[in-house]
Amino acid sequence: MPAIDVFAVGGQSNAVGRGRRSRSPRPERGTAIEYRHTTDSLADPLRDPVLGNGDAADTGSAWPAFAIEYHERVGRPVGIVGAARGSTAQSSRAGGRPGDWDGGALDEDLIRLAEDALAAFEAAGYDPTFRGVLWHQGERDAMEIDRGSATRRDYRRALEGMIARYRDAFGAGMPVWLFELGRRASGDTSGFRAVREAQREVVREQSRTYLVSDKQASFPERGLQENELHYAQAGYDEMGRVGARNVAARVDGESFQAKRSAGRRVDAYTGAPGEPVMSLDDGRLSVHDGETPGGNDLAREDER
Repeated sequence: MPAIDVFAVGGQSNAVGRGRRSRSPRPERGTAIEYRHTTDSLADPLRDPVLGNGDAADTGSAWPAFAIEYHERVGRPVGIVGAARGSTAQSSRAGGRPGDWDGGALDEDLIRLAEDALAAFEAAGYDPTFRGVLWHQGERDAMEIDRGSATRRDYRRALEGMIARYRDAFGAGMPVWLFELGRRASGDTSGFRAVREAQREVVREQSRTYLVSDKQASFPERGLQENELHYAQAGYDEMGRVGARNVAARVDGESFQAKRSAGRRVDAYTGAPGEPVMSLDDGRLSVHDGETPGGNDLAREDER
């Protein structure tokens, strides 16, 4: 059976994507496949609009570019499971009608959709390995921090709790690939800075939680942001390529069998001895080999 690396996408509107599908790259058949939960089917090749969870996904996203770059570097096809929803908060203190990722239905939906996708890939003759969650979120929490209705501590607590729930579901070694929050087009704020700082703290302090793209805050000044909060398609494409390079540089490792309460077993990633580690040096994200003092660059997210 052909192997396929499966990722679940979580977060809010920039994780769903608000770009232009007409400008989105087009992966080749057999290299990138989407699990479409609305029809419990596989779409090969993956094309924008990639689904979110109950979102009006009629626009371009980062995930075709991610899939193309990842496949070129790893040589295995990519399975994408969209579970993000626009306007959602990390913390319940910052949440509202669209929901939050603080222990409610959205968390359970992502777990369920990932499991459904793995079953669909197996039924189609693939040998799927769940490679973790591609996470991009924080605008809602940043705005509520600016308003004084939530705090940086609320955000960090909720992010750590969500990661723990996913690892309880899929195994302690499941990686989280974090795409750092960007900023408002009109200027950075203390709330947006607080969320980015909290994200970096969690990355530094947790094993197997990795910052794979820190470029998004530079998008407004580089003409890669479409409006106050959402990226242009070129920004989504860069985010996807940068993230894929850093994920691909360190994704391969041993796998283990993680069991959910339903009793179905799925492959999940655990990592391997001497696995690379992420670091940020003067704003430049590098992947190091985990062994050489000072680290050896394996991949960089530089794109000008």
